[in-house]
Amino acid sequence: MKQGSILSRIAKEISLSNYADDTPLSSKIELTIKAAIPADIYEWFMGEIAPPPLSNSQGLKLLGWLFKNIRKAELDLKHIGLIRQARREQFIEVVKENLPTVAIMSYVTREQLERQEFSEDIVFDLIPYLAKNVKRDEETVTIAIQWAIQEKVISMDDCLWMLRYCKPVSEYTQLLLI
Repeated sequence: MKQGSILSRIAKEISLSNYADDTPLSSKIELTIKAAIPADIYEWFMGEIAPPPLSNSQGLKLLGWLFKNIRKAELDLKHIGLIRQARREQFIEVVKENLPTVAIMSYVTREQLERQEFSEDIVFDLIPYLAKNVKRDEETVTIAIQWAIQEKVISMDDCLWMLRYCKPVSEYTQLLLI
């Protein structure tokens, strides 16, 4: 977790390590956490914020952070949005870390750019979005994504998640589509 990132701020705000104890997580709390966090970011978030197994106290603390009012099952949408922003930020950081230098790009051929077959959505929506965010050209971003996938730092599922995030569709509609 990078210092100063959204994810580190979330971890600091929740501070689950302070609530670790020996009581196992009850199934009721676990199911409530699974229901509260959108399915497309649940595994990622739980892996980043709290390596399993969670204790019951940690689960209660996490529920308190996820819900405005737990009795009425009112989710704190600001916090759910923060989780999505943290995943976006992490994805963009991976792309930045894998960006090739200008010298390397001068040796890149058309075959190398087309080696990884991306869907049209990724080519026409995701790559231009990332190029704008990292302030580099689309070919360089394409190579960065290819390298990140080859190194297994990101997967095609991560790319598809980011594609859904960058499309101009409301978050509510995205949740309905999943």
